Amino acid sequence: MKPSFKPEPVDQRIEELLRHSELYKPEGEGPFPLVLQFHGCGGKKNLQARWAAVAKSAGWAALVVDSYGHRRISKFEAYATVCTGMQLWGRERAGDLFAMMEWARRQPWIDPNRIAIAGWSHGGWTALDAMAMTPGQQIESATRVSGLPDEPLAGLAGAFVIYPYQGIGALAPRSEERR
Repeated sequence: MKPSFKPEPVDQRIEELLRHSELYKPEGEGPFPLVLQFHGCGGKKNLQARWAAVAKSAGWAALVVDSYGHRRISKFEAYATVCTGMQLWGRERAGDLFAMMEWARRQPWIDPNRIAIAGWSHGGWTALDAMAMTPGQQIESATRVSGLPDEPLAGLAGAFVIYPYQGIGALAPRSEERR
């Protein structure tokens, strides 16, 4: 799916993202805290699975979100266009984060008040841009996701970002994060 100008309903975005994401869930019924992991501009790497396994062993569920699968962005295309800033800026990808937050809050086995974000590079940019946007700041047009709740980060307990991009086009350096 190449970017379009028409917003995608949140339930459709959730469905598309889940097809390409990996869930690591501890034994038992929960409710478990959850970490949503967002890869860097080069796509999912083995390190995300290793971090998810650590989270699982500590009693956390982890969802490794693949933001490229449903967009049909290949590894080559990602390096050529996402890593260079030609497509999929952090504010747009924040729609993936907001959608996965909404999905998490709907799961009875997830503690809806203990959701964390982990983001590497582009994923860190995504997390910080998501936290910099405030309701009413044209979130729908920036993320291309419709039907988000008034507070799309409800339940966010923390963020862990590693070398987040914060240059031209990033929202966070120019605003105050809400968390």
